Amino acid sequence: MGSGFLPNLTMADYDYDLPDEQIARYPLANREDSRLIVYNGHHIHHQKFKYLPGLLPANSVLAANDTKVIPARLEFTKNTGAEIEIFLLTPVDESGWIWEAMVGNRSKFKEDEMLELSKIVSGETITLSVAWWNREKNIVQLQSNSGHKIEDCLGIFGKVPLPPYLNREAETEDWERYQSVFAINAGAVAAPTASLHFTRNMWKQLEIQGHSVEFLTLHVGAGTFRPVSSPGTAGHQMHAERFVVSEQLLQRLKTLPNGMVPVGTTSMRVLESLRFVGARSLLGMQDYLHIQADDGYNPALLEVPWPQALNECIRICKVHGHLQGLTSIFIMPGFQFSASRALITNFHQPASTLVLLVAAFIGPVWREVYNQAIRNGYRFLSYGDACLFIPDSGTARQ
Repeated sequence: MGSGFLPNLTMADYDYDLPDEQIARYPLANREDSRLIVYNGHHIHHQKFKYLPGLLPANSVLAANDTKVIPARLEFTKNTGAEIEIFLLTPVDESGWIWEAMVGNRSKFKEDEMLELSKIVSGETITLSVAWWNREKNIVQLQSNSGHKIEDCLGIFGKVPLPPYLNREAETEDWERYQSVFAINAGAVAAPTASLHFTRNMWKQLEIQGHSVEFLTLHVGAGTFRPVSSPGTAGHQMHAERFVVSEQLLQRLKTLPNGMVPVGTTSMRVLESLRFVGARSLLGMQDYLHIQADDGYNPALLEVPWPQALNECIRICKVHGHLQGLTSIFIMPGFQFSASRALITNFHQPASTLVLLVAAFIGPVWREVYNQAIRNGYRFLSYGDACLFIPDSGTARQ
């Protein structure tokens, strides 16, 4: 990924001590019962998530990620007893049968081997096999003996890909709880976790109080958990994630001078990528649908006004029916936000790219937010409690 314009911030400045006992390893029984810490641009206060509709800016338009987590972990046992795990990361082609993958115990999975799983379903023996497509690039090909779709086969044989920091095996309740109630577009290998707090009743309450929602799709990749191993941000390679945006969302965004309220960092990454899709297209860049890590700091792209870039995105949508691309956007302090009015999110891992994103959005107060959450016993990470950040009361975005 291009990184020529990236600021080189010191990651140690975005570290914090997270007590192990405050990592939420299991979800609450009721999604709305999570706690909610609110920063409104001036003060930090403590609430319950179920009161969110009354805490949002008036007539907010939420942008929610409707990606659906796939059971992306496949476990095989060879005749020799060797155990091999295939963790599907990103589909390589439109068929959905060829994937980039992480392979556990990789040395035991040889070039010319085929791994196989079988199960009897409704009297029919279903078989799923995996072979190398390109071992050097960690690309595998899946095959089935049946006419089932890849989603059906993964549903039969796959396991829920819980985040590694939960340090436990997926259990029955994870099939339902590690998925938002509005998940529809299969393709993520990690949940957009801010979405996990919402219930269908919450959507009704949002509408009653004058808010509305638009949906977008970003298929969250396993790279979202990749730690920053370099001491500075310039040494970190951001992963690319596939996104899809409708013309309806873009047209709605055009009417909102202060932007939308992304539900989670995944939605924010898509909304803020739009400026650079439009700018790259207007500047004649060939690969304008792949947003690079450093695009948010490229002076040439930033010279393109946000309204002009948004209009270009709408034009692209009219041509293709939707806007589909890849984003590796890296949001850190110094980033200029264009499309986000507020942010609903969870608490993130220490010294992670997502803590950098939060710090970019609300400034140095992020540390006091996290300190208060730790002192008050909040639950952290994917199954944990939530945050609502409203850094200003309505200033037009840049």
